[in-house]
Amino acid sequence: MGNLCFVAIAADQQPVRFGAVRAGQTEIIFENPDHDYPQRIRYWREGDILKAEISLLDGSKAVQFLFNRMGG
Repeated sequence: MGNLCFVAIAADQQPVRFGAVRAGQTEIIFENPDHDYPQRIRYWREGDILKAEISLLDGSKAVQFLFNRMGG
């Protein structure tokens, strides 16, 4: 999927690169099988809501996040 990537930067840790493995009109998925957790980061849109999920590659240990559009 080209060179598109997501770089996660957490406090007191080194940056971690996740390469894009799938992208569409409403979804993008980044993966790094060598990272302990998460190994997959998925973003997708449902209407005005942006959703995100982090998990292992097999989808286990999934944690979801919701982001609502702010006014302005």
